Order: sequence, then structure tokens, then C-alpha cells
Amino acid sequence: MITGLQTRAGTLGLAAALAAGLILLASIAVIGPGAVDAAPAGPAVAEGDLDATFGTGGLVTTTVDLRADARAVAVQTDGKIVVAGSRLSPDYETSVALARYTPAGALDPDFGNAGLVTAPDTPGTVAVCRDVALQADGKIVCAGFAATAGRSYFLLTRYGAGGSLDATFGTGGVVTTALNSQDSASAVLIQPDAKIVVAGSSRDALNNSLGFALARYTPGGSLDATFGSGGIASTSLGGYNVVLALGQQSGGQFVAVGVHDTGSGEWAALARFTAEGALDATFGSSGTTLTLVGQMGSPTEDALVLPGDGIVVAGSSQTAAGSDLMLLRYTASGQLDPVFGTGGVVTTSLPIGAAYGRGVAQQRSKLIVAGDVELSAGLDAESVLVVARHFGGQVTQVYLPLVLR
Repeated sequence: MITGLQTRAGTLGLAAALAAGLILLASIAVIGPGAVDAAPAGPAVAEGDLDATFGTGGLVTTTVDLRADARAVAVQTDGKIVVAGSRLSPDYETSVALARYTPAGALDPDFGNAGLVTAPDTPGTVAVCRDVALQADGKIVCAGFAATAGRSYFLLTRYGAGGSLDATFGTGGVVTTALNSQDSASAVLIQPDAKIVVAGSSRDALNNSLGFALARYTPGGSLDATFGSGGIASTSLGGYNVVLALGQQSGGQFVAVGVHDTGSGEWAALARFTAEGALDATFGSSGTTLTLVGQMGSPTEDALVLPGDGIVVAGSSQTAAGSDLMLLRYTASGQLDPVFGTGGVVTTSLPIGAAYGRGVAQQRSKLIVAGDVELSAGLDAESVLVVARHFGGQVTQVYLPLVLR
């Protein structure tokens, strides 16, 4: 809806202004977080291309101890990029690891130890970050799991803007929560009131899952009977299915993204539900979209909904020759976007090893993909962090009237 803008003399109605010839329409681009984009130089670029101004040819790799695995990425309002996951120390202990990069792709010297933050080794304990969220005050919240003595727990850690553990949070910056025998957090978000919401999975001692797909709760914590069936929405695709990311489009529809496995390979899977929890038959093919890029599988790890309601999915394209970073972009209605990459698909091969896309974030008109690259095979395989930046963050044009006096 277009409305008049206030002037010092008050509000001039749109119809009257048009009649007087005093209205100009200004186009304002609504894009994602991050630093202001520099104007591209040199040859024209296409949606999906790597951004050659980032790192080396659009890519950055970072070694953290023996092994580093990225699981999530977020972009600060100043354009700096936070990557979270885990690392394997020289003592073969696994702990949370974070890296922060400048908008140009260099490790940020103002964060942790030359751009890296690693937790101290705790013998017999595994700690992994699986998602990251940014607070309005610049603090960084990681969610994942800690495992010891055969049990695992929800793990939350909070860091100051400089990378130090926040002593005002939990115990020395760390919170663990036990729900059952095997608990793991996989998603975290910060509410406008600064409260932290965490989602994940919980299993009992017999490995029975206590979770489900998509549910909505009332503010009081009860299942919302007006959503789906008794508060739960689901769809059956056959085979094995898992939801790994959830987004909401501007019309209130929920887009669930994950993996569909028939036993012969993992497909990127999307499903859209209405705001009331019904499968939306206008999306994709009768409510769902399945995509196979690599003949050995196309597992997804993360997704986001762009300002124009397009959907971006990050994962891996797996072939007999190895694994490549995979980025998919869909239209708002669930079709692969033909103007992005090749028919909606971008794959990036790294000559140093098999690459796996784990997280995706928008940096204004760019897309950031974080993951890891295995330099060798086997149980002791070395891996490094990888961050890629692509053109292709959609821009929504909003037209507002400028009232001239």
C-alpha cells in the first residue's frame, strides 16, 4: 500500500498530489543485513557467480587445529561474517569453534585470537555448535550439544562482541540443559525482547525420538489447535525425511527445508504450509519440491527466505568424483529460479578436497555460504573451514511517493 509522506506543512493526499503533478515515486531497495555493497567493477556478473572481491576468487579457507567443521553462518550489521561449528584439537578433543571475517573475507583481528575462538579442551567431552544467532547488542549466541559419559545435552554459549565468553550468561558463558538421554539443539533465534529460543531433538535411552516436524504453540505453551491437526502440520513423502531449516514468507506461509532419502540418495526437499498449517498445493508440485543435483545425492543443511520471498538452500552436490558446495535458489512459488546460476543451481568444486555446504546467510545483495573441505579421507581426515560469497541475494523494490512542495 502506498501512503503519503509527511512534510513540514502536514500530509498531502496522494490523489491531490497526483492531480497537482507533485508526486515522484522513489524506488528503495530492501535487502539483507551487512555493509553497503560496493559497485561492481569490470565485466558484468550474473546471479550465482562467485564474488571475486571476496577472499581469493570468492573463496576463503581457514585451518583450525587438526580439523574444523562449520555448521552455521550469520552476518553482522557491519557486514562482518561469523562462522560457527567445531574443531578437533591436537589432543583429539572436540570443542566449539568460531571464526569471524571482515566483509572482504579476511580473518578479523579484533575477534578472539586473530579472528578465531576455540573453547578449552575438556577430556572426555565433545562440544559442538550447530547454529548461531546475533543479539542486537552485538553478542553472539551458539546452540548445539555437549556429550560426556554416554549422554548429550543442549548446549548454549554466549560471547561478547570481541569473542570472549560472556560471564553474565549461565555459568561463565555456558548453559547446558538435560531433557532426556540424548539431547541436541539444532536451531536458535533471538526474540525482539532478547529472550533466546532453541529448537532441537531429544531421544530416550532406547533411541526413540521425542520430537516431530512442524508444530505451533500458543503464548501459554499449549499446542495451537487452530494450526494443522491439533497443532501439528506434516506431510508424507515416503522414505526417510528430516527438516533442517524453517522460514516464513511475507504472506505468512511456512517453508520447511530438509532432506528426502529414498535409500538411493538424498534429495533437497521443500514443503510449504499455509499460515493455518495446511500443505499449500500452489507451491512446487502439490505443495512440495524435490531436487537432485549430484547423482549420488544432494543433501541440504540450511536455508533462508529472501526479502522477495525467494528461497535459498545450501548443501552439497555429491558425485562419484566427490562433493561440491551446492547453492539452490527457488522462486517464491517453489520452482528453481532460472536466472540464478544454471537453472537455479550453483555448484562450486574445490581442488583441495571434498566440499560440504553447511550454512547460508544474506549479506545485502550477496549470499554467504559456509562449510568445510575434507583434505583427506578416513577417520582422521583433516578438514578446513570454507566461506564463499555469491551474487544473488534478491532485492525487493518498494516504491514510495515523494511529496514536493
